[in-house]
Order: sequence, then C-alpha cells, then structure tokens
Amino acid sequence: MEIVEIIAGVLFTVVMIMFSLKTKTESWFYAFALLTLPTIYMGFGYFASVEGVVFREFLYGLPIYIAGIVALVVNFRLAMIICASFWLIHGVYDLSHDWFFINDLVGTLFSVRRLMQPWEPICFF
Repeated sequence: MEIVEIIAGVLFTVVMIMFSLKTKTESWFYAFALLTLPTIYMGFGYFASVEGVVFREFLYGLPIYIAGIVALVVNFRLAMIICASFWLIHGVYDLSHDWFFINDLVGTLFSVRRLMQPWEPICFF
C-alpha cells in the first residue's frame, strides 16, 4: 500500500506544480499550501481523543499562518524562500510532533499529503 501512496503523492505534487507554473500562480499556490498545514493538524486534533488538541495545534500553527500570509503579499523570490523554509520547519515538526503532545490521528490520516511534502521544498528552488 505504501507504494500506491508514494505514487499518488508524487503525481499530485507534479500535477499541482505544473498547474501553478502554467497559470503563473506559483507563489499563491505555495503560500496557500503552506496555510493548509495548521488547518489539517487542527482537523486531526478535532477527531483525536485528547481534549484541547485543536487549540494547541492552532497555537503551534500560528507561525505557519503568519508566514503564509506574509508569503501572499511579498515578492515572488521572498515568498518562495519563506514557503520553502517553513515547509522544512514543518518537516522537523513532523519528526518531533510526539515530543510536544500526543495527537493520536497525526500520522494515521492524510498519508498521501504527508508523503508528497518532501518533494515540495525541492520544487520551490
């Protein structure tokens, strides 16, 4: 099953990047993709069995929300640097997520999205 998820993630990433290149919306696409991260984690928290997880996910996601909003209004090059940096920071957060608090659903849902994430910072540059 993992190979199917990897292929789906890579194909989705390639299609979305090609679409954003064709429509000249790269900075908007990457900024909006960045803005989805905290929302996805809050969604995981909503369905988790632990109280207060949604609020904690929101607090941990505030820097990403701020970076995404800033990336929407700055020039293209700076937007790409901001987005790539925060995608990499998000990767570190993924690896250390369990150290902050337990959210039972992180890692069990949305695996296609998680598998395509390593490709996105590479595509920024």
